[in-house]
Amino acid sequence: MKAANAIYSRVSTRKQDQEHGLAAQVHACKRFLEDRKMTGPVRIFREQASGRRDDRAVLKELLHEAAMHRFTALVVFRLDRLSRSGIPEMFRVLKALQGSGVRVYSVSESWWDPDAPTAELILAVLAWAAAFESRSIGERVASGIASRRAEAEKRGRPFVWGRAHTSKVTNHPELPERAAQLRKDGRSWTEIAKALGVGRTTARRLCQISRAKRGLPSRKAGGALGGPSE
Repeated sequence: MKAANAIYSRVSTRKQDQEHGLAAQVHACKRFLEDRKMTGPVRIFREQASGRRDDRAVLKELLHEAAMHRFTALVVFRLDRLSRSGIPEMFRVLKALQGSGVRVYSVSESWWDPDAPTAELILAVLAWAAAFESRSIGERVASGIASRRAEAEKRGRPFVWGRAHTSKVTNHPELPERAAQLRKDGRSWTEIAKALGVGRTTARRLCQISRAKRGLPSRKAGGALGGPSE
C-alpha cells in the first residue's frame, strides 16, 4: 500500500537519552502529522547509526522508497537526523528527497518551510551548525582520551582506552602477565580471552601492555609472543 507520509528517526550508536530516543522521535512525528491533519498510511523508518556515516542502510532504503514515490511527505524530529556530515551531505539528502517529490518537515524547527524561497539558505546554516557540533563532540572525546592518558602516565599505570578495558586492567593488574604467559604457551587469542574473561581485543591489548612493561617493542597481533594467529 502506498503511504502518504513517512517518518525517519535516528539515534547514534552511543547511548541516547530517552527524551530523544527512537520511540520519542516517532511519537513526536506522529503528533506532528495528527496536529496538521496529514492523514493516510505512515511508513516509519528507524535507524541506529552515526549521522556522519554516508552508508546508513535505513537512509538508503528511505531514499529508494522516496524515488519509487511510496510517500509524499517526510517528517523528522530535527533536520540533523538526516545528516551531520556537513552542508554537502545535507543538501544531497534533501535534494534527493525533493527530486522525488517529497516534502520534508521538521517537528522541532517550526521556522523550516520547504516551500519558502529562503529554505536553502536556512538549510545551509543549519547543516554548518550540525557539522560544527559534531566536530566539537569529537574534540571533547579526544581531549578526554588525552587527559586520561596523561593521568595514567603520571601514575605509572598502563593506559587502555574504553571503560571496560581500563577497569579490567586497573582492577586486575596481574592480567597482562597472565595473558603473556598464556600466549607464550601457545594459546590462541580466543582461548586466552576465555581463560581471562575478556574479549579477544582486550587479550591482545593485555599482551601489548606486558611487552611495554618489559621494554619490548610491540608486535603485530597475529605474531605476538610467537603464539598462533587465532
